[in-house]
Amino acid sequence: MKNEIAAVVFFFTRLVRKHDKLKKEAVERFAEKLTLILQEKYKNHWYPEKPSKGQAYRCIRVNKFQRVDPDVLKACENSCILYSDLGLPKELTLWVDPCEVCCRYGEKNNAFIVASFQNEDENKDDISKKVTRALDKVTSDYHSGSSSSDEETSKEVEMKPSPLTATPSPVYQISELIFPPLPMWQPLPRKKPGMYRGNGHQSHYPPCSIWLSKSGKEE
Repeated sequence: MKNEIAAVVFFFTRLVRKHDKLKKEAVERFAEKLTLILQEKYKNHWYPEKPSKGQAYRCIRVNKFQRVDPDVLKACENSCILYSDLGLPKELTLWVDPCEVCCRYGEKNNAFIVASFQNEDENKDDISKKVTRALDKVTSDYHSGSSSSDEETSKEVEMKPSPLTATPSPVYQISELIFPPLPMWQPLPRKKPGMYRGNGHQSHYPPCSIWLSKSGKEE
């Protein structure tokens, strides 16, 4: 357990020193307090025979739902420094398991191994080198100040409409949708007395014209 905790502490001190906001003495004090806090927290939740057991309890996490990790905050308070002076990423996850420590920048990026151990005999120099190599390897791939929400926002800004969606849709007024225009009907000619035949009932047909020849016969 001591090697895994040492890897976590080295990892944090490297990030803090990159931020260059705290003096060397403050960083060392923070590292000491964080070591003690993690040792106390993990001592009854460490299962070498089943490393995944208790993983969520040991996890150190910072994201948009949990802006501050309680254990890291406690280490800051015990060492009399401000949490904001650490300069930690907006989204960071550390899984501290027996024989391996993994990290992930951002909620949607891939995790990488900070340090792995075969036994408990490794010294601090070896652990420091492992952590340094891991951090240097991912520096070019992940930016410590970026978050997945920021990346999604920038992607949305860069997106362009496709030709299918770029064609504007016809614009309708609300009155046209609710009350469609009535069809135009030509008015029927007004009836005149004596122009309909039959038994006195009104005909449904329009009046017809009657032409008379010169002889007076109908044509």
